[in-house]
Amino acid sequence: SSVLARAPSRFVTRAPSNRRAPGARLLLPTDPLRRQSAVRDSRYRSQDWLANILSIPASRVLRRIGFHLTANVIWGAVVLVLRSKGVPLKVPALPLTILGGFLSLLLVY
Repeated sequence: SSVLARAPSRFVTRAPSNRRAPGARLLLPTDPLRRQSAVRDSRYRSQDWLANILSIPASRVLRRIGFHLTANVIWGAVVLVLRSKGVPLKVPALPLTILGGFLSLLLVY
């Protein structure tokens, strides 16, 4: 109960359900949109696709990776234009092979 007393103000508690341990409390966000998804058993439904697409500009993840994403898109466009102009781009195979090995290990673990 001391943990619940120190709970941040952005969370509220809900009575335990029959699936949790006896006496356990669930901390729910007070933000209505987050609370709705936390209360439901499934986070997304197929009917939510339009709301999910429209919420992309306000995404915290997009704000964090937006610069890197934009830089990669610009770099890909530069490579595409150079290749379409006939500029030969030679990339050594060894770094790509090593990178592929690291990525496969990352996916496995």
